[in-house]
Amino acid sequence: MEGVVGLLRKMKNAKEGRVRDNVVPTAEARRVEELFKALGRMSWESFVQHRLPEDLKGSLGGVEGPGGGV
Repeated sequence: MEGVVGLLRKMKNAKEGRVRDNVVPTAEARRVEELFKALGRMSWESFVQHRLPEDLKGSLGGVEGPGGGV
């Protein structure tokens, strides 16, 4: 699970322009995007913003989970 959360965090940071170098594994990011597109319910961005469990949002930056801050 940590690997998935880490990848989503990297993708979110890259999308928001908060990375200096290309740190997102392009092939993996593409697979995530394709998976969400194939599911057709929501984008990965929407999933991170609205559906990721609260305790994992803290590891994505800026939002504290039930156990406290990052």
